[in-house]
Amino acid sequence: MSHLQISKHISADFLAEIEKDFESILVQRNASLQNRVEKSKFYRLLNLSGLLLSGLGLLLSLLAATMSFDQPKQMAHFALFALSFGLGVVVFAYQKRIFSRLSALRIRLTNRISKWMAHRMLAGAKQAAPYVAEYDVRCTSVMYYRTKGDTTKLAWTKSINGRRMKGNGFSLFFKNETTVYPHLLILHDASPGWDAHLEELGIKRLLKGQEGNT
Repeated sequence: MSHLQISKHISADFLAEIEKDFESILVQRNASLQNRVEKSKFYRLLNLSGLLLSGLGLLLSLLAATMSFDQPKQMAHFALFALSFGLGVVVFAYQKRIFSRLSALRIRLTNRISKWMAHRMLAGAKQAAPYVAEYDVRCTSVMYYRTKGDTTKLAWTKSINGRRMKGNGFSLFFKNETTVYPHLLILHDASPGWDAHLEELGIKRLLKGQEGNT
């Protein structure tokens, strides 16, 4: 495997630009995760279990309430339990309709989470900018240095693995096709040597907006 060195000047403007790209990628991957969860057998089983348990709780609460006519306080408590379980029955029985009505809220929540994740990814780089990012790539190992003025500091050492998503000025690496949050970020300009090195390692590429394709 070849030894490769990559360097790129990192400015605040560049980071602000790619942060929007990161946010867009994370929104798509978070939305895909939600869709997979909702279509999974586990989710359907969980929903059915919740419906059955809520129904059972409702029946038991109503039965207990009818047996407590001579004790108003206990009857009120059981009635409150019955109301809570009844609400659970409604939620689990009509969860698809309820979630569809709350779709706008879910989208806003997904966007906020994705924005926070994108900000977190670049927090260290924003603090250090402007600087020069330098990567010493040896086989699957990457040593990342930040050079500012006459000072060069080692930021981290990580391994290249998983799946790659290429953007304008960066490469993101995910553990697999469905992972939401990347475990490795490389900031770089167009580099045929970098692309060739990844092909040599057998790192498959994910396409934006087409999660699961390589």
